[in-house]
Amino acid sequence: QRKYLSCLISLKVKIDPKTMQPTSDLDDEVVEVLNELGVQEVHTLDDLLLRGISESVKEYIDAGIHSANAQAISNAAKVQCWRILPRELSLQGGELSPSLKLKRFYINEIYKETIDSMYNA
Repeated sequence: QRKYLSCLISLKVKIDPKTMQPTSDLDDEVVEVLNELGVQEVHTLDDLLLRGISESVKEYIDAGIHSANAQAISNAAKVQCWRILPRELSLQGGELSPSLKLKRFYINEIYKETIDSMYNA
């Protein structure tokens, strides 16, 4: 059992029209938000993660989490820690079921190190 709620964040990326698989290319809306936050010349998820998450991006995500936490019914339902995933969750990647529900056990398995890092920090 984990002592607090954590969150894995999957950024929206472009879909390859031939394979219908998510690419590493960030969606135009994501690039626009990054530009507004002062993160320039980042067009792929790999670029963003290799550079490291800037303070402005952390603050932007923290503000969204804080807004969601304000609506939480208890402290146990508040997100305390988060990480950005290296790829978008998808049906083709095996993280989503055909009805687009998260496959929690599979996600826990493939992102075990990322999840553990949120509790061992």
